[in-house]
Amino acid sequence: MARLEELTLLVIDGVATPAELAEWERLVADTPDAERTVADLVAFEGTLLSAHFPDGLAERVMSRLRADRPEALRAATMARVRAAARRRHPRHLSGGPLRFMLPLLVGAAATVAFFVLRASPQPVDVDTVIDAPRAAVEPPAPSALARVAALRAGDDAVGPRATLVRDGAESPLADGSELVAADRIRVDACSVALEFLPDTARVETVGASTLVLAAGVPNRRVELERGSLNASLPPQRAGTSFVFATPLAEARVVGTTLALSTDRTTSRLEVGHGSVAFRNLRGGDPVLVGGGSYAVATSDGSLRTRPLARVVDDFEGGLLWQREPWSDAFDFGLADDPAGARGSCLRIEYRFVPPASGGNGYTAMAAPLSIQRDDAWLTFRLRVDRVEGHAALNVLLTMRDASCWYAGYIGLGERAGAGWRPARVRVDRAQKKNNAKGSDTYDPARVRDCIIGVHGGTATVYLDDVSLSAESMLTRDE
Repeated sequence: MARLEELTLLVIDGVATPAELAEWERLVADTPDAERTVADLVAFEGTLLSAHFPDGLAERVMSRLRADRPEALRAATMARVRAAARRRHPRHLSGGPLRFMLPLLVGAAATVAFFVLRASPQPVDVDTVIDAPRAAVEPPAPSALARVAALRAGDDAVGPRATLVRDGAESPLADGSELVAADRIRVDACSVALEFLPDTARVETVGASTLVLAAGVPNRRVELERGSLNASLPPQRAGTSFVFATPLAEARVVGTTLALSTDRTTSRLEVGHGSVAFRNLRGGDPVLVGGGSYAVATSDGSLRTRPLARVVDDFEGGLLWQREPWSDAFDFGLADDPAGARGSCLRIEYRFVPPASGGNGYTAMAAPLSIQRDDAWLTFRLRVDRVEGHAALNVLLTMRDASCWYAGYIGLGERAGAGWRPARVRVDRAQKKNNAKGSDTYDPARVRDCIIGVHGGTATVYLDDVSLSAESMLTRDE
């Protein structure tokens, strides 16, 4: 604080150089509760507010001056500050308006001292008078940066387990707790949702994680030491920022939905919407990661970005799917969106024929599919308008050696009448179907076709926007 007090006195006296004035303005902006220090000095000097004060500071200083603070404490405290500042900066004695008032001040002080000594029969210990009020001064409580908005139990039955580490002391983290700068949160068997002040920025841990609230407004910073988090942030005002950092990388947010994870060798950022400047701390320039994309920074200094999803078939360029010869007969083809939206989709209508009646009990249609290294999911939009029996949508994958692999199924009964809903099945791993053809080891890079069909019941369904996507922290399993 000494430098802020010293420069404030120079500004009040009107003798600060341009460089000192610029330094003072930076200190006022960066020092917590700077207006209290300035208010004390203004009161002690008995001067008007300086014209050099930044916008808003004058009002906050006046608010401090109206506060109920004992004059004896102010005088004792500021006398010490004033003396220290004058020792560091002799210009207070030789420059500015005070140089003309110095003889009068000395004379006035001598007169006051004379009458005080005559009226006080008891000796006074000056050090005791100055130091006594200081013992009653409580340091200002640090302002809250965030609060715990939700504390959710994990999969086990033990209940929430999260620890707050503050000033080296550990305590259980409680719902509604206020958090300050330098607080460390260690999450073991639950998830913690934080709401940052003063806006509605929200950060939620995913799995076992440790994060530190490193700094507050205007340049907020959260350091993720291990684990994963999701964040939803409003647009940041001019002159402010929200930074997420890991041991390997740093993400500077403009305003977005994102997910961030880290381990010893990799930090991964996903952006739902908006944009994030992401850089590898081992070197290189930052890259702008837009909505629908992700970036990976590794310990060898590399940084790469890719779309979270790429379209396989949006059903706008003709029909790619063909009926498999071993399928029951069924109707399928391009159709208008039944919800009235623009564009085409795929309609599948199947009337169940059980094996006892000469059918197979299922349908199958196939289209080419090429799975890349980071692809983990086949995603699509699904609408179920009619269903009878235990109908499900099956997804199979065939490799180049003719082996067939089961990727997953989606029950149709619970989706009937619910309109368009997202659905997905994994493609980075699969289970061998009951056929003897080809390899017994699944290799996504060798997949040739995707097969989709209705099984086990009668149904009318619609598909749209079939895509391949990477493993994502921003979505949940359907």
